[in-house]
Amino acid sequence: MKIVLTLIVVAMSFGLISTPALAQENAVTAVITDPNPARRFTITDQPVVVSGTVEFDPELMQYWKVEIKGNNRRSYIGEDPLARTWAYNWVTLDSTRTDSVNNGPLAVIPAWPTLSEGNWQLRLVVVGHNDEFLSEQVAEFRVRIPETDPVYVNITHPAATGVLSDNSVRGTLILNQFVSAYRVDLLGGPYLRWTTVAGPFRNNTGNPTQIHDDVIASISTLESLPPGQYELRLVVLGLDGQHIQEPTQLRFNLGSGGASNLPAISITRPRVRSGGIDIEGSTPLIGSVTLPEGAAYYKVEIKDNFDPEDNEDNQPVQFPEWTTINTTHSESVSNGVIETIPALVPGEYLLRIVIVAPDGEFVGDPYEIELTVEAD
Repeated sequence: MKIVLTLIVVAMSFGLISTPALAQENAVTAVITDPNPARRFTITDQPVVVSGTVEFDPELMQYWKVEIKGNNRRSYIGEDPLARTWAYNWVTLDSTRTDSVNNGPLAVIPAWPTLSEGNWQLRLVVVGHNDEFLSEQVAEFRVRIPETDPVYVNITHPAATGVLSDNSVRGTLILNQFVSAYRVDLLGGPYLRWTTVAGPFRNNTGNPTQIHDDVIASISTLESLPPGQYELRLVVLGLDGQHIQEPTQLRFNLGSGGASNLPAISITRPRVRSGGIDIEGSTPLIGSVTLPEGAAYYKVEIKDNFDPEDNEDNQPVQFPEWTTINTTHSESVSNGVIETIPALVPGEYLLRIVIVAPDGEFVGDPYEIELTVEAD
């Protein structure tokens, strides 16, 4: 008995099977041989064929399947942002099967950008007639964005904090084969939220866009905008439709006069260090929030900052989704109390301040930081 138990523990530690007693009793043969399931493998821009052997016994088995799942709630399958399959739970590759395979292909794992970047799991499962698992083999892999020539963005006009003299955005823009498009957004004046004013401009992945010290985009609506301070950002989109890198962002003036209608958020106490704050007990959040004309209110929200599936500190789940602290606020605050954070269970959280328009959309970008609550 000791020998059998030892073999089972060793097999489980290498991810070979999680139900070895059933598999041995029923003589199930289902094994992944390539990639090596005992080692985590990496996928970049090329799909990976999963090979192995399955001896299908219709008297014993209902079907077998190969599945994958991501290790966080943002994991997805699919390049189209509007037609993705969220893959935090197991997703079957292709379909269930009732055939035998002798050291051949079992399934194909898609590559980036069809799979989101991050850690994933792969498993081969044999299911019996009572829907029980007769065998299960699990392996780990990582999806990584392939190394390539970096995207380069340098905006020279308008200059940061300078005056925009015409409707052109000029500078240098060098894209690569993993960029689908780029666009220019504005915030300020009549634009309560980031609004696309030029583009999106499609990128030829076979001959990527290269603009050197020239016009990158033209803002056709510029003449209709009132003078004042604005914020501009150039957004580069990947093949999955998401930002391939942080947008290039700058603030400029339109005309020589006019007031700013930009949102502004800052925290002065507790002091923000490395993108986060530490508190004990109930704590006032001191700083400034400027509501631009047309905004409805601001609010402070909180969310748990841990994965419930990987919670080594046993922190209780309190805020699985963004939750408003206390109430909303319809007036700006200048170096005062933005909100009072109530006493919370010690642990890790995310905190964000958002300014909201009358239609419920965010005005500008949320101000987000990490929050660590320490025991009194």
